[in-house]
Amino acid sequence: MPKLVVVQNYCANHGAALRTAGFADTIAGYKEYARDNVRDETDDRKVYNCGCDVHADEINDGVPNHFRFLFTCPWMLKLWEKANVRAMDGTYKLNAKGFPVLAFGIVDADQKFHLCAIAVCLSEKEEDFRWCLERLEDEVEAGAYTRSLFSST
Repeated sequence: MPKLVVVQNYCANHGAALRTAGFADTIAGYKEYARDNVRDETDDRKVYNCGCDVHADEINDGVPNHFRFLFTCPWMLKLWEKANVRAMDGTYKLNAKGFPVLAFGIVDADQKFHLCAIAVCLSEKEEDFRWCLERLEDEVEAGAYTRSLFSST
């Protein structure tokens, strides 16, 4: 079983790249990115939005009282489906607004963490993790990955 520090270190090491990507520093930015990045059947490594849950009618100080965005790609879903050990954790300070980022991944035989999906949520509660896990399982069941993990094509 991976240690919590493994997941936290992965997020810390990749946090700078996520913070400086600049694609979304507002809820509207996340919604636009989610709308523009849908699954591409021809590219199994292109990140797409596989879940978006925003209650815009409950806005407080410009921020919805409830939102979740989940991103993955078909290749990472294949890893997720085949894994024996899955890990998840939430971390902060990876985006301009400080919203929690939930990382979902697998741990291989060498105890290395491989990111499979990432979510941005308003909170880091059990219901947020459950929603994300349900979306991931829905994607796996729908066969959202396009080719074999070990395929050379």
